[in-house]
Amino acid sequence: MLPNIFDIEIEKKFTALKFDVIHVGNIAQYLGRKYNIPVIYTYHTRYEEYLHFLKPFELLESRGDKIGDKILSYSKEKFIPNRVKHFVNRCDLVFTPTETMKGYLLQSGAESKIEILPTGLEDEYFDLNGNESKEIRNTYIGDNKYLFCTVSRLSKEKNLHFFIDGLLE
Repeated sequence: MLPNIFDIEIEKKFTALKFDVIHVGNIAQYLGRKYNIPVIYTYHTRYEEYLHFLKPFELLESRGDKIGDKILSYSKEKFIPNRVKHFVNRCDLVFTPTETMKGYLLQSGAESKIEILPTGLEDEYFDLNGNESKEIRNTYIGDNKYLFCTVSRLSKEKNLHFFIDGLLE
């Protein structure tokens, strides 16, 4: 849900509190500049790869004509990357989860300071706990061989069919 960025209550509540840093958003950038508070942003999604979630782009994609293809191509290759670059360059610090994402932003013309902050789990989260594992397996799969769990969105780009196909082979 998108907040009403023109709601004066946002700034009233903001000024009633004391912030050291603000994380992301156009209103965050406005308030950060106005009150001299650093604004940080976490860039973890290549937005141009998710246009299919927006109805107008989904419709253009399904049309399959030259005009639709040109609009999609322009949006993916120029418009979205330029908007991201513009947004990133108005931040004091940007976090990316990987060196690849950082490189993409730099290649796109990002000039803000960029640091890598991995969002994955530490290795110890994968340590086997035999008793808990056995209980989970007994509860959910009994004598079957595989148990697959995901906490991701069930969407095309997660490529879950690839994992399921791999388990079935």
